[in-house]
Amino acid sequence: METTITYDHAEQKYRVWSSYRPHISRFKKDERARLTGEGEDWASFEIPASQYDIRNAFKRKVTMSDEQREAAAERLRKARAA
Repeated sequence: METTITYDHAEQKYRVWSSYRPHISRFKKDERARLTGEGEDWASFEIPASQYDIRNAFKRKVTMSDEQREAAAERLRKARAA
């Protein structure tokens, strides 16, 4: 079982091939990963580079209201001042 991730600089995308069932399931569940091939015990995907970080997997989608954003900024200002 293995998972291989390659980066295509020209097309700005990652290509993922995996025979590890937990990884396959995770990529299938996320709409940012496009299934490009599948076999009995493997699958391959393409993911836009803007949506994937090789160190942290899929980039988080954060939706904050203006009030939440301002509160977070204020907490950061206080933490930096301390």
